[in-house]
Amino acid sequence: MCMFACSGMGKAKNEFNPEPKRPSNNFALLGEDVPVYSHIKDKTKSGTSYATFVGAAVAALLIDFARQSDVEAEPEDVRTLKTVNGMTAVFEIMSKGGRDDNYDCVVPSKLLGNSDIKARARSRKKIWGRISVALESVDRAW
Repeated sequence: MCMFACSGMGKAKNEFNPEPKRPSNNFALLGEDVPVYSHIKDKTKSGTSYATFVGAAVAALLIDFARQSDVEAEPEDVRTLKTVNGMTAVFEIMSKGGRDDNYDCVVPSKLLGNSDIKARARSRKKIWGRISVALESVDRAW
């Protein structure tokens, strides 16, 4: 999976990104003004390396979410989520309607939909439902 940089508002930054490649996915994640904390001072950094870090963190959180007992994910779905094709399918959901200059801007909150924070269990099942629908389209030939 290629990762490109975008702003927190889902706008791709051409100054950071190489040319997008179609028909491949061109996922863009937060890579502009990412807070970086050091012993010297608080500052921000920008670029595709930071967007890649953010993308890896989102993927790790999705896998961790799928492993939670209250989600009740099928083991095969968790295995599929851990593949490039599985994670790509979920990133496609999070980037739907977020195309900017041929980059697919990933907005993780799209996966949440209109979740009811007060009804945690119901919300978590809805989120997993969206993920499992995405995984249905993935070729599971191991």
